[in-house]
Amino acid sequence: KVFFLAAPHHVYRVYTSNLAEEVDTHLTVELAGRRLEHDNRSGTDLSSFIEFQNYLPHHTGVIITIRNLSEKDEGWGPDKWYMIHLDDLGEGDPYEPDDVNGVPIQIGAPQQRAFHPHNDVDRVRFTAQPYRRYVVQTYSLAPGVDTVLNLYVDARYLNNDDRAPGDASSYLSFYHDGTDPAQVTVYIGNKGQFGVDRRYMVRVDDLGDLPDDAYEPDLEVERPIAPGEVQQRTFDPAGDIDQVVLMAEPGKRYAVMTCGNGAMPSDPVTGTVPFDPEALLCDPLMPGVDTIMVATGPVQHCGPSGCMNDRALPDSAYTNSRIEFEGMFASGSTAPVEVTIRIYNKGDFGPNMLYYVRAYELGSIPATPTPTPTRTPTTVPSATPTATSTSVPSATTPTPTATTSYPGPVGYGRADDGNGDRAVYHFATARDDVPLAIKPLMAPPAQDVEGETVQFMLLLRMRPVTP
Repeated sequence: KVFFLAAPHHVYRVYTSNLAEEVDTHLTVELAGRRLEHDNRSGTDLSSFIEFQNYLPHHTGVIITIRNLSEKDEGWGPDKWYMIHLDDLGEGDPYEPDDVNGVPIQIGAPQQRAFHPHNDVDRVRFTAQPYRRYVVQTYSLAPGVDTVLNLYVDARYLNNDDRAPGDASSYLSFYHDGTDPAQVTVYIGNKGQFGVDRRYMVRVDDLGDLPDDAYEPDLEVERPIAPGEVQQRTFDPAGDIDQVVLMAEPGKRYAVMTCGNGAMPSDPVTGTVPFDPEALLCDPLMPGVDTIMVATGPVQHCGPSGCMNDRALPDSAYTNSRIEFEGMFASGSTAPVEVTIRIYNKGDFGPNMLYYVRAYELGSIPATPTPTPTRTPTTVPSATPTATSTSVPSATTPTPTATTSYPGPVGYGRADDGNGDRAVYHFATARDDVPLAIKPLMAPPAQDVEGETVQFMLLLRMRPVTP
């Protein structure tokens, strides 16, 4: 037996080596009511090994007992030597053990922890008060440490691996919307290396009554926004991208914008060009928030062109964003189309980085179309078509009206005729009894390569007219 005093929270390694032939050691470590035992390192290595920590905040006596488990008479004698080693590995995690219920962590008081022994998982717990927002984070990671946070509160589960790409620390925020205090348990895992020196910091902060972003997650789950609706959003955690989906009726015009407040004008919004933040009650975004907005899907006549906007008021300190667009007719359908709006942030991130996204239906306010570039057509030999006769029902004489111009095409569809793509264009007027004045067409998304032969067909539906 050997005896020594273990320093507070220090980690020790005791092991045997250089065993004489027929010697088979067995180790027992006893301290503060704990008893640890170990026999063989492996099936062929009869030496023994134990690592342990003094969890107490004061020096503690340790008794080490070494036995010989040899079953042969030759395993005993004055020549049956072995070596006993005791190494002090330094101060370990002072909050161990935490394997059962976790250890309490005080709000705003960081803890320095260590991932030891191998596969160690640290646990902390605290009480969340009603209608309060909290942040749990790891930071100051030692080389080789890669934390993972898993948080449980009531029936909710949240997790985070990396705070941001290239940052192995972890970050979680949540809002406790219950009416009673709730126990929060946080499990902190490590995807990296283990050891007494594999340290990191963990901290919990109470951010007050800042509300949660009720629309997260929004990239994996579709979050709709309706015309006339305003949503309060948060850029949290770091690198957060927000996303909403608007169902746009073809031929109608919409506007989506970011604002620093949730107020909406009392009168209907029928236009936003030129953009007037005061009339729209759209306050500047809070300091640290700087949005970029991108719309994708079956849209046309975007403003600005490209369906992307950084600043609604260019060359100003107004960091809000705004996009206008019209829904496009899907081929053969007038059903609403799904438009996805993504909102990026060039500024800061955190649970207090609040902003508002709002949507309006502006009615039919088409933008001026861009003429499609033209070129000299190439003659394409074709068979003489067979004439057919189609009966056209008679129509009543329409009341003379002024000609209405519509910036076609309203929509387009694409079909494969076996020889390549064929573009089919659809035109429309405000009413069936109003003549159509065709303006230059908008270019379809896929432009034809210079020199390529393009074959197209224009279908006109005729009706009788009174001279």
